[in-house]
Amino acid sequence: MSDALFADGKGDAVWPRIVALGASLDKEVIEASFRLIEPLHPPRSYDIIEEEHAYGPHARHRIDIFREREPGGTSKPILLFVHGGGYASGDKRMGPFFANLGRWAASAGLIGATMNYRLAPDHMWPCVQEDIRDAISWLRGHAAEIGADPERLILMGHSAGAGHCANYAVNPQFHAELGSGTAGMVLISGVYDLTLAGAFGRSSRSLYYGVGDATEAERSCLKGLANFAPPIAIFVAELDPPELHVQALAVLETQCSALGKLPSFTRLCGHNHYTEILSAGLPMATQMHHALLDFISLDCAAGANSARPIS
Repeated sequence: MSDALFADGKGDAVWPRIVALGASLDKEVIEASFRLIEPLHPPRSYDIIEEEHAYGPHARHRIDIFREREPGGTSKPILLFVHGGGYASGDKRMGPFFANLGRWAASAGLIGATMNYRLAPDHMWPCVQEDIRDAISWLRGHAAEIGADPERLILMGHSAGAGHCANYAVNPQFHAELGSGTAGMVLISGVYDLTLAGAFGRSSRSLYYGVGDATEAERSCLKGLANFAPPIAIFVAELDPPELHVQALAVLETQCSALGKLPSFTRLCGHNHYTEILSAGLPMATQMHHALLDFISLDCAAGANSARPIS
């Protein structure tokens, strides 16, 4: 890949190897993606404070906070990340991942937050939506002590985490207050219409959502996204499976039909389903960095507008 946007010295050789892995979500591709990206991450930066806090009583009710050691005088937006993992696995700390995203957020002038949540099959719908609610409530309640602006909280999810975020956002019964408590939402390579997804990922998502056509229709969040008040940014990887491109398109069409304009959209060139988020904080993620910061500073600048309910 010759575009200077992606040139990062020792990372250059990774691009053809990512392309060679293809668009599969197989275990071999997951493991190879982790092996490719992990050596590129630098050691922990001591310019950034990293703290773990409990936001609830369960062992997985934990949230990591990343902030500059010398933050300056203004309160900063919060970027809350919800990891993927096929609904039944994943963690906010997997080697350098996903502290890489929290550290990048802090270095970019944000408060980074990465959360764990209860996992399927022991904890099914709507446990994660309740966990997201509680994590948001904790962040808003502790905003002053971490140097954050509670009215500028951006919810961000990847893969299964994107579906969890979207389902939190469109279901006001899970909100701790009137409105979602967010100033915007970032959805990366998720499934939002379970019926449209068909057999794609059904064995994994059924562990959380349950089985049956009626259940999938009820727990799909695509239609609700038409009425979600805060702005939404949609991301998809160039080498995501085609089914995830279809899901992203469905959200774009739903939002455009409802709002009369397209939401923010980014196709992450050269990346697969895993490297798009594993590479956060590296020069090879510059496209995502710019798109996220533009979305937060421009689209989400108005604040959470938490008094605006879903209609």
